[in-house]
Amino acid sequence: MGKNKGHVVAVPFPAQGHMSPMLHLCKRIAADGYRVSFVNPSSIHEQMVRRWKPSPGLDIHLDQLPFSVHIPHGMDTYAALNLSWFFDELATMSASLTELLHRFSDEGAPACCVISDVFLPWTQDVANKAGIPRVVLWASGATWSVFETYAKELSERGHLPLKGKQALTFGEKLWTGTCTIDYLPGVTPLPASAIPTYMRITEKRWVELILERCESIWRRETPWILVNSFYELEQITFDSMVKEFGENYVPIGPLFLRDGRDGESAGPENVLLRDQSMESLEWLDQQKESSVLYISFGSIAAISKEQFEELSGALEDLQQPFLWVVRPELFTNFTPEFQTSYASFCERTKALGMVIPWGTQLQILQHPALGGFLTHCGWNSIIESIANGVPMIAWPWGAEQNTNAKLITVDWKVASKLPTRGYFELVPKSEIAKAIKAVTDDGQERAVLQENVQRLKKLARKAILDGGQSLLNLEKFLDQIGQWAS
Repeated sequence: MGKNKGHVVAVPFPAQGHMSPMLHLCKRIAADGYRVSFVNPSSIHEQMVRRWKPSPGLDIHLDQLPFSVHIPHGMDTYAALNLSWFFDELATMSASLTELLHRFSDEGAPACCVISDVFLPWTQDVANKAGIPRVVLWASGATWSVFETYAKELSERGHLPLKGKQALTFGEKLWTGTCTIDYLPGVTPLPASAIPTYMRITEKRWVELILERCESIWRRETPWILVNSFYELEQITFDSMVKEFGENYVPIGPLFLRDGRDGESAGPENVLLRDQSMESLEWLDQQKESSVLYISFGSIAAISKEQFEELSGALEDLQQPFLWVVRPELFTNFTPEFQTSYASFCERTKALGMVIPWGTQLQILQHPALGGFLTHCGWNSIIESIANGVPMIAWPWGAEQNTNAKLITVDWKVASKLPTRGYFELVPKSEIAKAIKAVTDDGQERAVLQENVQRLKKLARKAILDGGQSLLNLEKFLDQIGQWAS
């Protein structure tokens, strides 16, 4: 491999949904001739090294930082339920990142910039000390960025955290808020139930951390803010944020569609922290076109055995073909009795559907057998589903997923909606069946969802593949890296 044009250091937030867009961005940067160091906590690094398949011609290096918390599959449910502790622990990697940048310089490959997740504001201090710029990546959409950016105003108006019955303690009812948030720039009015769930937590330290991130944003120390979305999807929001932060607050997505040169993807893989089932693609090949419901609750969410019974019951009652991702840690109470029930379900439905521990989601969503996607509303799942023209069923669990659910069901109308509930409140199978039928049965609701998602699919692909705004922004950013590296 010849001499590279410069060295970029990327530090994602250690969760699958944040690491994936960062890796896609890294592939695109490397395709332009740069060396890229993809830096993760040690336990994640070990998982990635086991499964890493270098893309030919791309100079991407996997590097690690010592980290006391063992999260081999990325942020887990325990961390999600103990956020302030986890975020404070992440900040302890600051010294190690500083040492890593020094090592790169000593080896004759100094970093020209750091690209890091917005959830890692301490990387700004590291970059400042190293005398290089830090670029912020928003792994989710522009709408979510508004909530973080205007956290101080939310706090001043009594909406961070929400007070009284509208507040959230994990395990309590979540959707009791009645107020409307109608003052955030670039965001359509939304009920309190659509505020990101982590902004409803009343713990003092956690609220402090949110406000510290907000303060970091308003210091305007970062020269570029990159958003994994596309302009046509969140036009009003982007226009509003550009007025406040300038022309370098830009959409560059969907990143997974263009992580190589000349419009080619450098590989179908996402971040690989688990063994993936390839049998699912062979099984899909045997199914009728647009017939299968894909079900995935992402890499962190958990459901109860009672909720499993309701969802599995709906699938059986409808005789709905399905492909269901069931991580080993998906269920909160996997007792011997439940294990028997789960095994019985798998046996009864082996001619109807398929259960896999993890899947190649990018390839699954591209398959013509897919008819719908029951999703936890993580941003990657949403934008990948839209870009592949697959209508969704919204079942948000945490983080900004309830905000995303409002966008896909109310604003963009590409998903059917389950009644909004709390983390561990039971959704009965009758309501699940109704939502599934809206996506899979021939009828007016399905026709509307299909029309809307196909329209957005064309816009998403044009944005990043056909000279659209995301592609132009990405090329402009690559030119900026070149100036920093020179």
